[in-house]
Amino acid sequence: MGFSLTKSEVTYVRPSQPTPLSLLELSVLDTSPALRNMVKTIHVYEKGGEMAAKIIKEALSEALVYYYPLAGRLKDSSDGKLLVDCSGEGIGFIEAEAECRLEDLNFFDGDQAIPKEQLLYGSKNRVGEEDPLLVIQVTKFTCGGFVMGLDFCHTICDGFSSARFTSTVAELARGVPHPSILPVWARESLRPKQRPSSNNLGPQAVPPPPPDPPPQDSGLREVCVDIPIETIERLKQKYIQSTGVPCTTFEAIAAQVWRYRARAIGMKENEVAELVFLANIRPFIKPPLPEGFYGNCFFPVDMSVNGATLARAGLDDAVNWIKGGKARLPDDVARWMEGHVDALIPKDLTYQTLFVVEWSRLGFENIDFGWGPPVHVAPVPYSHVIPACIFAFPRVPNKGVRLMTWCVRGDHHEAFAKLMRSLAND
Repeated sequence: MGFSLTKSEVTYVRPSQPTPLSLLELSVLDTSPALRNMVKTIHVYEKGGEMAAKIIKEALSEALVYYYPLAGRLKDSSDGKLLVDCSGEGIGFIEAEAECRLEDLNFFDGDQAIPKEQLLYGSKNRVGEEDPLLVIQVTKFTCGGFVMGLDFCHTICDGFSSARFTSTVAELARGVPHPSILPVWARESLRPKQRPSSNNLGPQAVPPPPPDPPPQDSGLREVCVDIPIETIERLKQKYIQSTGVPCTTFEAIAAQVWRYRARAIGMKENEVAELVFLANIRPFIKPPLPEGFYGNCFFPVDMSVNGATLARAGLDDAVNWIKGGKARLPDDVARWMEGHVDALIPKDLTYQTLFVVEWSRLGFENIDFGWGPPVHVAPVPYSHVIPACIFAFPRVPNKGVRLMTWCVRGDHHEAFAKLMRSLAND
């Protein structure tokens, strides 16, 4: 199902006041090659369409005075470092107008036949030296609502930080005189020690996120379900009654998805089932990072069990395996900061691995430009070649977790979809 859309050419929003012109070094985490791409999200608002583009554009210009590196460009130095050239060239901005109502498109909720890509900037993912680090498209609909599409360079910010920046823009759009949290670059705070040895990986060694996927079609099929808050609470209560200790929403739901996937794909005794996710490590950095730090600050957590054992496992065991992986995180981060990174680099992600992204706790759902928070927020994945599960938001007013998955091939799709529906209806 398509819809008619008229787009402006890309213009560039620059800081509203003069800002420093300089070259800034990125952190070790920022410079992972797998991050040099655009992360795409859409944010659907019921009101404000008539004024949204003008007000957001002006607030962006003000916000860039504080976040001036975002108005720059990436630069590959002659000695192999990746830098940010604070050139003040600006971020990309597109105004668009759709000839329909948001209701006609179900607020871009769930229907994959609706091309969400029209709400975003082009199809390019890898960020070159000439590309803006952020492009925003504001699309007005005839009902008076609008959709803000974000293309954010992952090299500069992780999800938490991009939500913080967007929240700052919203504060300024509402007339707040300055950001409630002032941004701080401080990328040097994430610089592991260099370990002297003959095979030293050096200070630029980094535990990267999953490697860039191969370009070929993996054949992974989508399954998307909403897990109501009541179901989540029942699962958490079941675990605490059995073990005497609480578990988080992430642990309970990730455990169920991991178990059900192992069953659906028929994992065998000679196969190893892996689970990988990226954890926020701000609480574990010593000395603590400044509150306004807005760089990448995550670390891979991975765990593995016998595939057939996982398929037979109950909720308690699967949650315990996840808790065990998380419990290692403080020590793993400390070892990484000391330079001992060799064993922490994740393996290649195969079909036996499930990569989970917890996107639902970043704060995007609360961002208010002056017309109320969004009624729908969703990531727009650009690649379906890694078996993945994203924790996102169900559409307002529903409470709970939306699971967006691309983690099974066609011959396993029906079995997995049936198990996921049973989870949603538990």
